[in-house]
Amino acid sequence: MRKNFIFVLVVLLFGIILKGEKSGKGQLTPELIQKLDNSFEMSEQHRAKLNAITKNGPSKLALDHKINNKYDHLFDVKLDGPGITDQKHSGRCWLFAGLNIIRPDIIDKYNLKSNFELSQTYSFFWDKLEKSNIFLEQIISTRKKDIMDRSLQDLISSPIGDGGWWTYVVDIVEKYGVVPKSISPETHNSKNTPAMNKVLSRLLKHDAAKLRKMHRQDKSVQELRQKKEEMLKDVYRILAYHLGEPLHPDERFTWRVKTKDGEFIEKEFTPKSFYKKATDIDLNNYISLLDHPIHKYGQHYKINHCKNVAGANDLNFVNIKNDKFKKYTAQAVKDSTPIWFAAAAGFDMSREKGIMAAGLKNYEDLLNVNLDYTMEEGVAYDICIPNHAMVFSGLDTTKSGRVRKWRVTNSWGTDNGKAGYYAMADGWFDKYVFNVILPKKYIPKRILSILEEEPKEIPTWDPMKSSFR
Repeated sequence: MRKNFIFVLVVLLFGIILKGEKSGKGQLTPELIQKLDNSFEMSEQHRAKLNAITKNGPSKLALDHKINNKYDHLFDVKLDGPGITDQKHSGRCWLFAGLNIIRPDIIDKYNLKSNFELSQTYSFFWDKLEKSNIFLEQIISTRKKDIMDRSLQDLISSPIGDGGWWTYVVDIVEKYGVVPKSISPETHNSKNTPAMNKVLSRLLKHDAAKLRKMHRQDKSVQELRQKKEEMLKDVYRILAYHLGEPLHPDERFTWRVKTKDGEFIEKEFTPKSFYKKATDIDLNNYISLLDHPIHKYGQHYKINHCKNVAGANDLNFVNIKNDKFKKYTAQAVKDSTPIWFAAAAGFDMSREKGIMAAGLKNYEDLLNVNLDYTMEEGVAYDICIPNHAMVFSGLDTTKSGRVRKWRVTNSWGTDNGKAGYYAMADGWFDKYVFNVILPKKYIPKRILSILEEEPKEIPTWDPMKSSFR
């Protein structure tokens, strides 16, 4: 009897709990809505802010003019280099920044004007084709996983994004070479990618469903790969429609260009030979240092399924705090070496004046809220993660040698910033710069030795991977 009584009591209590959940616990009740309404008294201050924000938006009103006026665009270390490029309405910042590392070497070698550019469209075509291939290949390799598997769903969520990391630049350039922009110019779709990406994403997801269905029909991996090759023909055709048909890596072309002195250069190259002969830069000599605060520092990591070329290595890096790699970066820039970096763009930035300074946009005082967070919280909760790649191209130092601000070459055209350049306060680096790519000679041996260790694997849904899609 006692056991039956306890059982009935438990059932009744469980029913009460369920009834409580169904009865509206946690909902916005009329009483709570009234409390919220009472908390917002229309004072003169609230009315003034309401009128100003509804008319102008918060960004302009949050600008701290004292901080904005504190910084100029004077630099005691200023790299001679290429002019400003413009990625337009695309997510190709990583590629623009990567090619901006190569361009100065070609400009210097052939005495060219600073407006010489490498073709972003050429590299972008092959990046898209490679991403399509690796997506379908990953679908094949995960064919036995349940469709609701977290890693599989992460792959399916973004099969063909524009984004990428430094390693994406290296793998595309090493495999396909580069060509001058005159050989493969921009198209409407390279500058405006959303419509093209939407079609490709839909096609690839459709093909992914086909491949998984073939697996359920007991088709072999060889048969799945044969089907993948047929699918890639559709991808290639769509890319050619949108971006133009590219040169093949070993196809010859004639490069005609005028030097700064008015002399003509006319040479024959292939995309591969142009990369090897026109520049002396070794992209494999660069090491990725990344501040990933939710993982242990002083370790070698790789993020699974984070690459754009099948057969290449996943994104790997040494995890160290950015105050450490900031010192190495400053030395490289002082040596006239442009440095690719990734940061959380959009925070504390003034496009009008080209200033990047911590506290520049004071939303807290404007809106009377607390928006403070640690760097670890910023990454873990997707508040502040790297989403844009740029190039360091100068420094401004104090008499004691401390870096006061950094010169940044951006890829947003010349209509914003200081003719496209930005002045980054040193404090902005501390708060928003996550990743730098440095030549080995600037990195201490004790840090380089970490790369010799077996990398610890980070799952595909890690915040750092999702930041550059």
